[in-house]
Amino acid sequence: MAVQAAQKLGAELLLADPFSFMRNLESEAAFRCMTILDALPIGITNAHDGRPWASYSTAEKQSLYFFASSATSVHGSVIKRRLRKAIKPKNQASAEAQERGRATLSRNADRRAFELKTTIERIRNEVGDAELSPTAVAKELNQLGHTTARGHAWSTTTAKRLLHRLKQMQADSPTMDQKQQ
Repeated sequence: MAVQAAQKLGAELLLADPFSFMRNLESEAAFRCMTILDALPIGITNAHDGRPWASYSTAEKQSLYFFASSATSVHGSVIKRRLRKAIKPKNQASAEAQERGRATLSRNADRRAFELKTTIERIRNEVGDAELSPTAVAKELNQLGHTTARGHAWSTTTAKRLLHRLKQMQADSPTMDQKQQ
């Protein structure tokens, strides 16, 4: 209501000392408050020092949150990250580079799984179990001297991921040779 009234009159709003005001807010509420103040269609002035809200720099707004309340200063890094995200949009080139990196890792993991496919089939035939347990696979791969892509011994978890990847690859394409070309 105050914003609408000030808009009609062409006036600006006076905000009591933001430090005192935000001292009683939790970090989430303080962040929302700053976002709302930035978005208001009228001028906001700090009644404590007479400065317009729009003249506060990002660094000053961040320090306002850091010093405003103990809850805010404890969670200051969260607010700092949110302020950076709100002010600076995510770099598109960085997102594309991350996506290319994930695709490369996935291709390498597929290639490694394909290389171990015949070994897994041989283990499955020797054990005689159609649904081979990840623990048995890890044990056999370690006994055969195989290591993970990073050179570590196989664990139940890494064997489980390998079996899952092989099953997924088999479901995606009936012939593994075509996938590798």
